[in-house]
Amino acid sequence: MKLTRFFGIIAVFCIAIAIAMFTDLPLYKAYKAGDIKDFNEVEAGGLHNGDLVRGTADMNFGACAEEYSTTFGIRTSKKSSKLYYVLWMDNNQLILYETANADEFDTLDKQAEETSVFLDSQDDAAESGDDADIILPNTTLEIEGSVMSIPSSIEGYFREWYDDDQSFDENTEAVMIRKRDFSKLSWIPYIGIAAGAAGVVMLVLTIVFFVKAKRAQRYGY
Repeated sequence: MKLTRFFGIIAVFCIAIAIAMFTDLPLYKAYKAGDIKDFNEVEAGGLHNGDLVRGTADMNFGACAEEYSTTFGIRTSKKSSKLYYVLWMDNNQLILYETANADEFDTLDKQAEETSVFLDSQDDAAESGDDADIILPNTTLEIEGSVMSIPSSIEGYFREWYDDDQSFDENTEAVMIRKRDFSKLSWIPYIGIAAGAAGVVMLVLTIVFFVKAKRAQRYGY
């Protein structure tokens, strides 16, 4: 029964990977066709679920939500496994960016501090009448990602962070960007086929060893 359980677990794992890969096939097709939008060049509401995007993030307001490891609901990691940053797009809309990359955490945290300084310097410039008082952010991040719906729990944190229900829907995008490495998208169909084939093989082996185990129990060998 141990072998049955082992092959069964591997079969489920492989089939899950295959399903995930085939679910991402539209992204692969969009990538192969070169259908990639610059998120800074779209109009408000111009991004849709399933779009591939790239662009330069030059301002953000920090993270409004995070994910981390837990055990029975108790946090077990000091560091975040994912952060959801609020990017300020060139069309003045705000959009969430989901990333699990620690290097990006550092870059975007630094950029958020510079954005805060920039906004304060605008107030100083308005009082002094001298545009030289404006301090522009100089930290940028090149982003590649896919557009997807915002999970309901994350949207709740986003709304709480924004703290203005009246203007939230007008000034924020209804979708978010999830970090993607476009260089890996070309592997999607191959990984899907390989995982699917491996899953079928493992499933057959699971059935074979299950039958053998049942026969052994019945006939005592």
